[in-house]
Amino acid sequence: MQRTIAHTLNLIDDNIALNHSMNETLEQIGESIFRRWFIDFEFPCEQGKRYKSSNGEMAYHGELGRAIPKAWEVISLDHAAEFTRGFSYKGSEKSKLDGEYVFVTLNSVKEGGGFKREFSYITSDRIKERHFVNVGEIVIANTEQTKTGTLLGCPAIVEFRREYKKEKGVFSHHITKATPNIPNLKHYLYYYLLVNQPNAVKYNTGSVIWALDVSNWARNERIIVPTQEILLQFESLMDSIFQRSNENNLQAETLSHLRDSVLPKIMSGRIRVPVEGR
Repeated sequence: MQRTIAHTLNLIDDNIALNHSMNETLEQIGESIFRRWFIDFEFPCEQGKRYKSSNGEMAYHGELGRAIPKAWEVISLDHAAEFTRGFSYKGSEKSKLDGEYVFVTLNSVKEGGGFKREFSYITSDRIKERHFVNVGEIVIANTEQTKTGTLLGCPAIVEFRREYKKEKGVFSHHITKATPNIPNLKHYLYYYLLVNQPNAVKYNTGSVIWALDVSNWARNERIIVPTQEILLQFESLMDSIFQRSNENNLQAETLSHLRDSVLPKIMSGRIRVPVEGR
C-alpha cells in the first residue's frame, strides 16, 4: 500500500518537474532566438536566408558605435514604452489567502528574469486604474534588497492562477509596468530588457535598499527597433512559446493541487489506492 501511494505521488511530482523543465527550455529557446535575430542580426530574410550572413545591408550608427540593419531605428527606451509604478500598499491590505484582486509583487519576479508563480491578494479602496495589470503584460523589478544586481531591472510577463476569474490584477510599487508604445513590440521588449538587465542596474539608487531610477534609465537607455515586418514575425513566434509555457504552468499548478488535496484523503483511508496483484 505505502509503495503504491509513493509511486502515485512520484508520478505526479515527475510530471510537475517535467513541466518546469520544459518551461526552462522554452525560455532558453526564446532568448537564443532573440540573440540570433537581434544581436547577431541573423534574422530570416528572403528565401529563408539569414540577413547578415547573406550580406544584408547594414548602416553604421554613431550613437551605438556599430552597424545595424538598414531601416532599423534607435530610440530611447522611454519612447519605446511607457513605464508605470504600481500600488503603494499597507500591510493590512495584503493577504496570502484571498482578497479582491490577485497582487503581483516583487516576489513575482525571478532573479535573472521571468515570472514566479507565488501569488498574494489585495483588498483596498485606494486602488486606481493605473495600478491594474493584465495577463501577458510586462513588469520590471524596481527594488532589490540584496544589492547584488541579480533582480533590479529584471522583467517578467504576468500570469494568473487558473481559478482566478477576474481579467486583471494589481501590481505593487516595488515593480514597474512596461507598456509598449510600438505595435508588436511586447516580446521583443521583454527579451531586450532581459538581455540588457545589467544596464538597468547601473541606475540604482539608495544605500540600504536599491531602487531603480526608472525615469533616468529609460531616458538614457537606447533600444534598437526593427522593422514591423520582423517584429511581427518575432511576436508571433514568441507568443506561441509564451502560451505553451503558461499552459505548462497551469498544468503543474493543477497537479500540485491534486497532490496536496488527495494525499490527506489517501492517508486517512477516505480514498483507497488499489494494490497491484489484487
